[in-house]
Amino acid sequence: MKIVVKLITVVLVLAFSSSCKVELRRKVTINGSSIVVRMRTKSQSSLSHVAFQDSNTEIRKIAVAKLRSQSGLSHVAYHDDNVEIRKIAVAKLRGQISLRHVAFHEKDKEVRWMAVKKLTSKSVLRYVSSHDDDKEIRKLAIELMD
Repeated sequence: MKIVVKLITVVLVLAFSSSCKVELRRKVTINGSSIVVRMRTKSQSSLSHVAFQDSNTEIRKIAVAKLRSQSGLSHVAYHDDNVEIRKIAVAKLRGQISLRHVAFHEKDKEVRWMAVKKLTSKSVLRYVSSHDDDKEIRKLAIELMD
């Protein structure tokens, strides 16, 4: 007998903000029979793993929104293929080194804008004001230097 396993990501993610527990539910279909698999986690490393590697964009968005680990957020901000997920990560980033990296290397203008807006170093803002490809971001950097 051949068993066919098909994963279908389910719509439901429950988050309990007071304890930062996250419950992810996945519907697994095996030869036409469905079961629901649950994963609960408080672990930032588990959440970081889901935030970067889950195949479902909506699950990744929710995981990034619950992620507190700055290294996990940096990793997502630098490497995720989805611009909306990178925006969520950058909105939560606090480290100036990570924000500088995003400001210098991000291809999407809106994500770069978000990073530049949070920069505090005048020398970094000066660099952005003279090197960014986008006129509006250069203008923003100049305004933030004052």
